[in-house]
Parts: sequence; C-alpha cells; structure tokens
Amino acid sequence: MNKKELAKGFKIIIDDLLDNYDKYTDEEKKTVAYHEAGHALTAKLLPGSDPVHKVSIIPRGRALGVTMQLPEEDR
Repeated sequence: MNKKELAKGFKIIIDDLLDNYDKYTDEEKKTVAYHEAGHALTAKLLPGSDPVHKVSIIPRGRALGVTMQLPEEDR
C-alpha cells in the first residue's frame, strides 16, 4: 500500500464520518456536546480519575460522542 492509496482510504473514512454527522440537527449536536463536556468535567473533578485524553462529538457506531480517558501509567 502506498501513500496515495492510504490517503484515499482515509478520505473515504472521513467522508463517511462527516456524512453521519450531518444527519443530526444542530440541537442534537449541541446536546451531545454538553453531554460529553459533562463526562470530561466529571473526570477532571473526580479525585483519582484518569485524565481525559480526547473528546469527540463525531458519531461512531452507536455512540453519538465519546470521552476517552487514559491512565498516566500502566497498572
């Protein structure tokens, strides 16, 4: 696989993600954003919780958004 084929594959994936994102109304997107922000704030404020690594409101699979936390060290 060369760089051109890889770039084409990424474009297909990104286009698919954005097509799914456009299916939702602005109000639904706003609701998901507030929901994920709540997860991120809770993770930040809870003592001993893993730090937030990434927050996304781009729908993937059945999830409308995701808040990812990663431990700072292996356990």
